[in-house]
Amino acid sequence: MRFKDFIDGSYVLHYSFPSLKCVHLKSEISLQIYNHFVDSSYAAYSFMGIAMDPYFPEIKNLRAFKKYFERQIANGEGDNVCIIPDILVVSDKKHFGDNGYEKVPKWVVEFVSPHNISKVFREKLELYEYIRIEEYWVISDKRNVFVFLLEDGKYVETEYSLDFMWWTRDDSEFLEISVKVFPDLKIKIKDE
Repeated sequence: MRFKDFIDGSYVLHYSFPSLKCVHLKSEISLQIYNHFVDSSYAAYSFMGIAMDPYFPEIKNLRAFKKYFERQIANGEGDNVCIIPDILVVSDKKHFGDNGYEKVPKWVVEFVSPHNISKVFREKLELYEYIRIEEYWVISDKRNVFVFLLEDGKYVETEYSLDFMWWTRDDSEFLEISVKVFPDLKIKIKDE
């Protein structure tokens, strides 16, 4: 199933608490990412915002900006917005302002469950593409990871699923995905 099928389909975003499996998956992947960047010039952060004001005024005309921030714009708060991914990896730790990270992150990761992917993620995809984040991952479960790489200013999608499964010595299955912007980092997602 392609990411486009999720966002163009009839899936509806609704608030629900994450399942225990979702929490474990997020913890497992987050730990791999944080451990990789411990002694690095790069840094990984959870729930840290990316400030939109460095991209004003042009980004305000983008359909995705208007749609994603429609509530804030309606309340007169459209000049003070940020977008918050689950994980962002940055190269310069000094560029955080009151409204979040003020430069372009290298890599962004979002965790979603298959039932809550909606058009919101299309808007995030367009916003991330516009500000030129080189790599964007959407992890919907242990069996489906969507990777978007920026090529010539546009995202190119690659889906990783059970078809790309590897096996370990103890016969447990896992996905192993290389992070393109960090070639020495491979994320392993176990299917337990």
